[in-house]
Amino acid sequence: MPIAPVGGTSAAAPMWAALMACVRESLSKTFNDKIPVFFFNDFVYANGKSGAFRDIVGGRKVTYDPNQGPIPGAFTAAGNNRSSEANGYYSNEGFDLCTGWGSPNGIVLLEQLQKWLSSQKSS
Repeated sequence: MPIAPVGGTSAAAPMWAALMACVRESLSKTFNDKIPVFFFNDFVYANGKSGAFRDIVGGRKVTYDPNQGPIPGAFTAAGNNRSSEANGYYSNEGFDLCTGWGSPNGIVLLEQLQKWLSSQKSS
């Protein structure tokens, strides 16, 4: 029996949790186990249009064939997260409902978060 594709929050939430666990471990070393208290959304909105995130500006319509599995369609510059079964949100440059600021670049995100937290402590 073929397995249907899984995505969306079912895949994104545990991946973000794993990334943030690694980030927290690195921050713990940077700040000698005394990570400043902060609201992550403040950092994200301050750094959304930076190298910490890859902006999603296009996409593919994916259909599912029980015998072949997922079949990606042609890339479209005005991307969306629509499927053959459900409507979604269109993506454009900048913040999008379907992707937020985009896919995280973990190394750059950590570097920028370390700098941002250090600047927050001194202000």
